[in-house]
Amino acid sequence: MILADAGLSPRIAIIGAASSLGAMLVTAFPDSSIPVLRASAGLANEVIVSDYKDLSPSDIGGCTHVVNCVGVTKVSANVLRRVNVDLVAHLIEVSKAVGALHFLQISSFSVYGNIRHIDRSSAACPINDYGRSKLAAEQLLIDASSANFAMAILRLPAIFGAGGVDKLMSLCQRWLSLGAFVKPRADV
Repeated sequence: MILADAGLSPRIAIIGAASSLGAMLVTAFPDSSIPVLRASAGLANEVIVSDYKDLSPSDIGGCTHVVNCVGVTKVSANVLRRVNVDLVAHLIEVSKAVGALHFLQISSFSVYGNIRHIDRSSAACPINDYGRSKLAAEQLLIDASSANFAMAILRLPAIFGAGGVDKLMSLCQRWLSLGAFVKPRADV
């Protein structure tokens, strides 16, 4: 759907807006973003939740896009599952309830395991609980996608700060400028 054709303005719920990646997205899209955080950062339009699993449709009503920047790495398998998988299931439910059109999941190269070369044909083969949790979240999104709920999964090798998210920024800027979901053809 082209948002402009439908008379809609893009509104992006950035879940985990206090993360380095989330904060950069809020800065890049100050007029379109709804930052979702667990503690106030003094941002315009921010939504504060005590736990991201407490996010409700009323918190992000009117959002056309949802970007999930929440994730954990070096914790127990149970915590990995709760944050990296169960939370994503909840966010999908909330996103669909508000009629969001697009969901962007920040994932990881860890879904590939110890592979040396990654391209379109590379199979996922995670070797640790973190990689398995990220792959499980991706599968939830794939299963939930539909003609009215597009998803994109951005597998990042690592996030290093300001220089490490240029491709994500480019994708999101295209979303806003076109008012439509852009599915990249190659390297994102």
